[in-house]
Amino acid sequence: MLKKVFLNPLFGDKYPKEWMDGFVENVQRLGEYGWYWKIFTPHRDLKSKGNVEFIYMTIEDFDARVEGVSGIYPGNYIDGHGPHKLISDYYPAYGLIFKDYIEDADYWGHCNWDVVYGRLEKYLPDHFFDDCDIFGNDPNAINGIFSLYRNTGKINHLFSKTPGWEEAFRDLERLYTFDEKMFTVTVREAQEAGEIKFKYDWLLQYDRQPNHKPEPNLIIKKNGALVDKNGEEMMMFHFSFTKKWPL
Repeated sequence: MLKKVFLNPLFGDKYPKEWMDGFVENVQRLGEYGWYWKIFTPHRDLKSKGNVEFIYMTIEDFDARVEGVSGIYPGNYIDGHGPHKLISDYYPAYGLIFKDYIEDADYWGHCNWDVVYGRLEKYLPDHFFDDCDIFGNDPNAINGIFSLYRNTGKINHLFSKTPGWEEAFRDLERLYTFDEKMFTVTVREAQEAGEIKFKYDWLLQYDRQPNHKPEPNLIIKKNGALVDKNGEEMMMFHFSFTKKWPL
């Protein structure tokens, strides 16, 4: 069984405890299929459970890791809107930034918190990755909400082939959306050159879609299937606006 590990920082003075509790419970069954989450946070009250591990880390510790990988100390800070930059501009470098936490992982990934999962094992079984170095859950693009990378030196260093990556890491006043915009170009070019195997699909629904307004009406069945009010199954759902847990 392949081991797939999502890497997620959780910084800031506050966090949505009710949502976090629901998230941890939601992904527990996925550990049976090799899916894991490692969450880096200064909140010591969060306790590891099953396939979800909370690891103590401050935002200064994170910056030191970025510097160790890139030579750039970004000086990330937190204001009323949360941490600057951490949302996406460092995602493609997580394989190096958190290298010591994925030594036994076949794949690592990044994902969002405002997401509920269904049966990942149905949509992304292990054999799906036989010919896949990078998976983006978006049409021919990296998706910050859910993307996966083969844990190899070649793939983990690929971000550094992107023109302007140093500026994207250093500049705190602008969100470059490095993963979805700049790095996507690098991944496409590497795929076209035959250097990597890039697979993509659209395996999510979200609350901006007309059929989920005014707010989503979802059910998680006992077998882990995530379905809408019409019984249509989906792999995952992104609560980009409503932030309402579907249980």
